[in-house]
Formats: sequence, C-alpha cells, structure tokens
Amino acid sequence: MNRRGTLAADGGFPGAIIMTSATVKERTRAGARPRAALRLVTRAPDPDRPSEPKRHSWHVLRHRDFRLYFIGSTMSNSGTWLQNTAQALLAYRLTHSALAVGLVVGAQFLPVLLLGPWAGTVVARARSLPGLLIATQATSVGIAGVLTGLQVAGRLNLESLAAGAFALGLAYCFALPAFPLLVPSLV
Repeated sequence: MNRRGTLAADGGFPGAIIMTSATVKERTRAGARPRAALRLVTRAPDPDRPSEPKRHSWHVLRHRDFRLYFIGSTMSNSGTWLQNTAQALLAYRLTHSALAVGLVVGAQFLPVLLLGPWAGTVVARARSLPGLLIATQATSVGIAGVLTGLQVAGRLNLESLAAGAFALGLAYCFALPAFPLLVPSLV
C-alpha cells in the first residue's frame, strides 16, 4: 500500500522493508560486521505457493514430558489458589477482621518479597530442579496437612494460620523460580 492506503500498480507493498539472512551470511564470510541487510518489497507473496503450516500454542503438548509438567503445574496452581482463598476465608472466620486477613496474606507473600532474588540464584545453581520442585511441593502439602489437622481438631488460631502461611511462602519462594527453569529441558 502506498501512503494513501491503496495497493501499488504491481500489487506489492512499496516501502515495506524486510530482513534477509543471505546477505548477513555473505557479510560475515567477508569479515564484515554482521548486520541485517534490508531490501524493499516490490510485490506481494504468491498466493499459489503453499504456506508453511501454522503452529498453534498447544503444539508443545505433543511432548510427553511437557504434557505431564503442564498437567501437574495446572493442578498445583489450582490447589495453591484454592488454599490461598481458604486461608483468607479462614482468617476472617476466626477473627471477623479484615486486618487479620491482610496479616495472613502478607505473611504468605513476605518471604517471596524479601527472599525471592536470593532464592532465585539458589534455584539457578541447584543440581536437581525436579528434586527441588518435588521437595517444595511435598513441603507445601505437609504444611497444608498440618493446618488441616489443626482446623479439624479445633486448635487452629490466627497465629498458627499466619505461621503456616509464612512457611508456605518460604516453599513458594523456591518453587516459583524453579518452574520456568525446568521447561527448556522438557521440550
């Protein structure tokens, strides 16, 4: 299209610029600094030429390991957010105070805020990411089990709920940077 928004006479799009990799390779062989070469597009792509098949976002689920990771991660995140919601509701039910809800939620995310950068470097240097993820998930399940047992026994109070939320925050602190680091090894 030209500046007025109409197609040019030859059917192309004058003024559009594309990158060519062939010229970059030629310049690199000649010892020049590799820069992308630009050329002017003079006509539209041939509609009769078959285009490459479009890949959609779910294409990655063809890999078995990533599919298992995706399903497990979805279940874990669903459980995490259900637990976050239940903790906030339980804090309100115990105290009828919005301040108590804020304290419990703050206790859960305080470790992530304060220790997140340090935990990220520890996770990046870890020898076994799957082992670390299993340990953090097992810790989270254990903490949730203790909180559930206290609630069923009628012994759960705001302090123990906040302590459990803080412990869950410590587990999340190491789990959150580990999840994205594991993905490249699965695909």
